[in-house]
Amino acid sequence: MIKIVELLVRKPGMTRAEFSDYWLNVHGPLAMSIPEIRPHNVKYVQSHTLGEWHPFLAGEESLFAGAAEIWLDSMEAAMALFSEPKFEEVVFPDEEKFLDRDKTEILVLTEHLVYQRPGAPIHGGVKLFEVPVRREGMTRNECHRYWYDVHGPMVLDTPSMVANMRRYVQSHTVDDDAFSMIGPMRYDGLAELWFDSADDLTACFGDEYLATVHLDEPNFVNFEKATAFMTTEHLINERPTT
Repeated sequence: MIKIVELLVRKPGMTRAEFSDYWLNVHGPLAMSIPEIRPHNVKYVQSHTLGEWHPFLAGEESLFAGAAEIWLDSMEAAMALFSEPKFEEVVFPDEEKFLDRDKTEILVLTEHLVYQRPGAPIHGGVKLFEVPVRREGMTRNECHRYWYDVHGPMVLDTPSMVANMRRYVQSHTVDDDAFSMIGPMRYDGLAELWFDSADDLTACFGDEYLATVHLDEPNFVNFEKATAFMTTEHLINERPTT
């Protein structure tokens, strides 16, 4: 399974509320109404950035107004989706109405589930995106291995993080050559963490996190180039399971 994520920047002059309303109520239904596009899509989720900010987040405010997440069966399906003429004819022109496309980033990723609370829903609640850039001197593959093999288990060994977290996924960017039609990717992946509430998110990143997990992050992340943002999720489309 391949996941394409577009990290969206809203069009200048648009408020956050105007952006979210158009994306959710106009653009999402439009894209999913196109017969040539819908069959490629396994799942489509919109994650809309919240205005709240917390001191543990990278930077002073979010670079992105949201994340469009599209799951596909394979790399070939992803290439077919982006090559579909209806994208050029319908989807791209509509994106101009609410996006600053020059600043929007596209990532092609593989998902790695690190933790799922038993019985908890996959979607909904508050979702945190952490968007890392690898430490200088590291290759992308070295960053991914350290992140998954060392840092992920460290998170799971921190009781206050697991107690407050509902789900934790690492999404690793593929090699740039594997999807050359979008050019080199700025980021090396996404850490995606779900919570039942903003209070649970805050509790997850408390003293235990600061004393352990946070100290490990510079071993594989360049904080000056990384970012993070909090969102709410909207499941737009999901292929029925047979």
